[in-house]
Amino acid sequence: PDSKDKLLRLYEIAKEKNIPLTLVATKLLIRWFGRMGMLDQSVLVYERLDSNSKNTQVRNVVIDVLLRNRLVDDALKVR
Repeated sequence: PDSKDKLLRLYEIAKEKNIPLTLVATKLLIRWFGRMGMLDQSVLVYERLDSNSKNTQVRNVVIDVLLRNRLVDDALKVR
């Protein structure tokens, strides 16, 4: 499997085992999924976070990923 598949699988395993992501891990996952063209996964990581984890830093990373992919309307909807 390539690195995209490995990263996605590691994330899925963490979710299955209820292993919480750190702030740094969350931002890295969102950023790397975005860089690999896996925008759906970037947004999914963000959407699966509890509301306490959706801080300014994480929101900014999601917005950055969306804007870099010219998804301005989606970036404006990030809450």
